[in-house]
Amino acid sequence: MRIPRRYVSLALATVLLSVSGNALATTAPAAPDAAHQELTRRVADALARTRGLKVVYQDVLGEGPGSWDPDPRYPAREVNCITWLQLLLAETYGSTPDEKHAILDRIRYFDGRIGFGFRKHFTDQWTAIDPMPLRQVDFRSCPSGNVQSYKLELDTEMFQKNIKFECPLYHMDRAAVELDLVPPHGLVQCGDRLAEGYYVIFPVASDRYLQKYGGFSGPMAQVHAVLLEVPPAAPAGAPLEARDPGRFKVYHASISRGQVVETELAPYLLHMWNLYRGYVVYELVPGWDWRATPAMNDEAKAVAECESKLKGRVGKLFENEIEASQP
Repeated sequence: MRIPRRYVSLALATVLLSVSGNALATTAPAAPDAAHQELTRRVADALARTRGLKVVYQDVLGEGPGSWDPDPRYPAREVNCITWLQLLLAETYGSTPDEKHAILDRIRYFDGRIGFGFRKHFTDQWTAIDPMPLRQVDFRSCPSGNVQSYKLELDTEMFQKNIKFECPLYHMDRAAVELDLVPPHGLVQCGDRLAEGYYVIFPVASDRYLQKYGGFSGPMAQVHAVLLEVPPAAPAGAPLEARDPGRFKVYHASISRGQVVETELAPYLLHMWNLYRGYVVYELVPGWDWRATPAMNDEAKAVAECESKLKGRVGKLFENEIEASQP
């Protein structure tokens, strides 16, 4: 009799959790405070509102009419994997339509300045330079071997050449990427340290992934975007296994399925084992002041001045180039 993959993966997760039980039992997650609980509620509401959107490969957002890429700045019916996450965050932190639009701009662009040159084209630069409302979870106290250092150099010149954008891109000199990632088994083990709630995890591309999808943008580390739902911790005094690993859920905007997909964590990790070398985990910051904006420096002024002189729907060329590069 063939055992369904779902049960194999859940059994694997349970074994991994019990192997690390002694180390994890002494570091049970803290009970969520009121701010964390409120943020969890808002994420759940935002998830319910955005799960029905159609998922496509291309980035359907731009900088609005009259810009280099005149697509709308806020999604209506379609998203890709990254814009779905950004929309989810905007819907979580904003209370009114105006607030949500402003928050999406703050998340999607460096310092919240609207322009293709200010867009956070690489997730690795987003999380390293201007990450809010995300804050990386430190798993370095997990059992030995569950956290790995990873370094990569972005090829920003290649990206600049391929997109045929004639102006400078903000922070394109920030090409060095250094990450602490957890491999799939480490995410299962270390994830039990997390308090109940929602977390953002970015998969880190394997060589196989980059061979298939990195031809246009060049090397990348963090790709795609996944929302992790962590269940309540086991009751005090209960064995570690009482926190059922099957209750850890993930949600992500699947291009192949054309929709936002919900699945259990262990089957997801098993399915993606050859595409991702590991994962970087981020928590959401309660009380994020999204209105705070740094003063414009000389680099930002040069980017804005150059882009203001561009005319025409050149952005369509950018979209077509990306689509044509896919296998």
